[in-house]
Amino acid sequence: MLVILTLLSLDYKGDAEDNMSSVSPFLFNGNYLCLGISDPNNDSEKAYDQAVKRALAFYAISQQVELSSLYELYYMNANAAYSVDNQKSHWMAELSSSISGYSYIVKAEYRTKYNETIVLLEVKNDEKQDNTISMSSSFMYYYEGINGKMEYGEKQVVNILTHEDVNILEWVSLIDKTTINKLSYNNKSKTKIKPYAYFYEDYGTITDDMLFSDNKYGLWNSYIDTFFQVISIFESNNSLIKSTNRQVTQEINGNFEDKSQDIIRSVMKTQVSCFLVSISLKNNKFYASWDIKER
Repeated sequence: MLVILTLLSLDYKGDAEDNMSSVSPFLFNGNYLCLGISDPNNDSEKAYDQAVKRALAFYAISQQVELSSLYELYYMNANAAYSVDNQKSHWMAELSSSISGYSYIVKAEYRTKYNETIVLLEVKNDEKQDNTISMSSSFMYYYEGINGKMEYGEKQVVNILTHEDVNILEWVSLIDKTTINKLSYNNKSKTKIKPYAYFYEDYGTITDDMLFSDNKYGLWNSYIDTFFQVISIFESNNSLIKSTNRQVTQEINGNFEDKSQDIIRSVMKTQVSCFLVSISLKNNKFYASWDIKER
């Protein structure tokens, strides 16, 4: 019996028996099925290659990720945890992962009406194969809320390298108060992903642990955005947290006053495995549940 999983409101057909895990549609016979999504408006050959390599990169992430981050929060009132005013923060993280000697089977493939290719891969260790894929990524955001004025920005970078064909896929997302840029690179070829009215039918059930992202830049942007979200809220047992304070001068209604500013700094370096548990679509938003395990 074929497994028919309504993925992103569209039927996909795999060749497996109907014994998918009741916990996650991405577990089959104890093996993790990796989801890969291409950019929208891509020709079928390039989109397939892009989706497969992105799926392989997320298989590497499910095995082991080197994760390091720095978070700093500056605030000047006792209720900083409950107020967005008179505080600023920034968070920076770097991730890297790599796998060698693997083979894979494409369990499912679908082409959306927006020319996105979606694949599910079953990946296995295969010492006979001389191949390597690595993924490195970084994420940064900053927030500042002073005297009722707020600023926010973020940057996401993902690099995927397949060593046997020296092919580099890169994804860059830049957001600040005035502009949003979504850039996709295949070696030196650059594509700017423009906002568009992508409409997908609702799928799945939304649970409290899910993170979400708007679909106006396509499914891959939403997928990777929820991944960076879960990384940003991950709390490690290996974090070093330090609190201190300093004197700063703040302008209030044209007057300058000396204030005591408290600082919380958290530094983390650890190894984790990250798995996609489930996905849903609701009101044209992409929802995802992730599981991170510290090694």
